[in-house]
Parts: sequence; C-alpha cells; structure tokens
Amino acid sequence: MFAMIPVNISTSLIIKSTPSPASRRRNLEIALSLLIFSAVVFRAELAALAGLYALEFLVSKRVSLMGLVRLGVVMTLASVALTVMVDSYFWQQFPLWPELKSIHFNIYEGKSSDWGVSIFFMPILKHLNWSMHKVSPFYTYFATDIPKLFMASLPLLILGAAVDPFSQWMLLSSLGFVTVLSCIGHKEWRFIVYVVPLGNVIAAKGATWLFKQRQRGTLRLICILTVFGALCVNALVTALMTSASAWNYPGGTALSELHKLFPDVPKANIYIDNLAAQTGASMFLQENSPPFGDLEPGSKSWTYVKTENLKNFEGFSHVISEDRHSPGLQEWVVVKGIDAFGGGMGLGDITKGRMPSVKLETKLWIMERKT
Repeated sequence: MFAMIPVNISTSLIIKSTPSPASRRRNLEIALSLLIFSAVVFRAELAALAGLYALEFLVSKRVSLMGLVRLGVVMTLASVALTVMVDSYFWQQFPLWPELKSIHFNIYEGKSSDWGVSIFFMPILKHLNWSMHKVSPFYTYFATDIPKLFMASLPLLILGAAVDPFSQWMLLSSLGFVTVLSCIGHKEWRFIVYVVPLGNVIAAKGATWLFKQRQRGTLRLICILTVFGALCVNALVTALMTSASAWNYPGGTALSELHKLFPDVPKANIYIDNLAAQTGASMFLQENSPPFGDLEPGSKSWTYVKTENLKNFEGFSHVISEDRHSPGLQEWVVVKGIDAFGGGMGLGDITKGRMPSVKLETKLWIMERKT
C-alpha cells in the first residue's frame, strides 16, 4: 500500500485546476513521474494506469509526444537504478528488480492464478472444467469489487461522470485500467484500489450537482436525502466491514493470547498450524525468540514451528490449531478458543438496542500437552 501515497498525490495534481498552461503541464509531468516511479518500485500494475493517463494527455494535447517519451525514459531508468540498488543490497542478490520478477511470473509465465482466485464465484465455477476453474472470471472486478469499494457512492459516481466532461475522461482511464487488470487470472480488490480516490472525487461532483439544483419542494428534498442517505449507508457498511477485518486475524490473536496465558514458562516448543500462520501469527509476534529473546539477559527461550500439515506433535508443549479433534491432539487440553469472522453479518434489531454486527465463530484453539 506504499504506492497509494504517490498515486494519490499524482491524482491531486491531475485534477488540480491552474490558470497557466505551463503550470498545468508541469503538474501533469510530475503526476506521470510519480506513477512511473510507483510502477517500477512498488506495484507493476500501475504501469497500465500511467500508460492510459499518458495516452489521454497526449490525445487531449496537454503534453507533447517528445516530452512524454523523454519523461518516460528518464524516470524509468532512474527508478530502475534505484530499486535495483536498494533491493539487491537488502536481498543480497544482484541484479534484483522485484517488480520485474512479478511481471515475469504473473504475466509472462501466466501463473497469476497460482496465488488464488476469487472465492465469490467458486460456487458458480465448481461444476466447470479445471482450466476455467483456475482463474477468476473476467468480470470479477466489475461485478463484485467495484460495487464493494464504492458502495452507495456508485450512483453518485455515474451521475458525476454524466454531468462533468472532465470526469468522463478521467473515468475512462480508470475503467481502462480495471479492464486491463481483468485480463489477469488472479484478482484482488487491492490491485484496483488506486481508482477509488478519483472515483470519490467524481462522486462528489455528482453530489454537488444534486445540491445545486434549483427545484423546490419534494424533488429538492429527494436530492438532499439521496446524498445524505448514500453517506449514511457507506458509513454503516464501512463500519461493518472494518469490524469483519479486525476479526479476520485469529492467528495473531491466538499467539498474543498464548503469551498472556503462559507468562512464567521459560521454555516452550510451539506449533502453529496453517490457518494460524496465514492469519497473523507472524514472526513479529514471536516475542520469546530471537531477536526479541536476545534483548534481555535470562530471557525466555521459546521455539515456534510452522511446518505445514504436521500430524505428529511429539516434542511440542503447546499447539495453536484449527482442528482440536485431530488424531494427534486427542490427549491434549484445550486452553482457549479464539473467535474470528464467521463469514456473515447479523442484522440486529435496533428497536431492542442491538445494532448490526459481524457473526463470529471459533476458528482456532490454543492447546497444551497434558502433564
């Protein structure tokens, strides 16, 4: 998400209105420079967004072809030099350009779907043959992710694009960006999140247009309620989705709880299963092992093992597992269950003081060997 910072700055420069053609051209050049830098260093997919913006600026004659080529070559070479020097040093592998490796794996070798596919369409695709089953459908971003990202602002976005010609150009580039990424098998909302700030600006234009209508009475009231209703719906859904995300890392919660439950144990061998390791039980939380364990003399000495699909738990003192009934854990004691997001929302009952909330279920178990 580091790329969001330069992308947002570039977006502000693109939509910024300046009286001087020279300052406007300078803003566009800085914006493209930031996008090129972000594509080379942080997220390769931003090259598509930079290319579409560059094409739009060229067609609208806001930049010259030679200036665009010169800017692209200089910024690309400078950014490549920077990322190769820095990443090669830290990874001790020369030459190393991480984003080029991602392009080679995901695009050239066509293995992007190895990272996973959208689970929303799995029930629809499960009866299809495996070759189709391996990739998310082309329309995933348009059918699920864009509505989820914009929520009730989506109608305002469409209205804003309809009443503002400049927004139409900007929206066209964003839709082109999403379309290009739709050709890749592996799809996640974070790959297209860069279009959200600009989409919100266009939605704000739609809301402004509604407020500026001169109609009186019922029609004007409907316009005002539409805007405030969209804001309220977005706030409620955002709160629910944020809550779901907060409950979506039971592995991290389980590892933190394990340390709290056994503060006086000087030595322990901990097994962390697949689900726990994938949901927050990272090295940053292994506070009783190096480098944390080396900070103080006489500190605890715990080992943390994350071997996948382990069935034999001999030699371990504690286990964090998603399956407490595993054959190898029959003689173990459940110390605590860890709740997590259960995959749904409870509507609640406002009349009884119960607000909508996420549904929880126990996903992980902290277990201790019987002594």
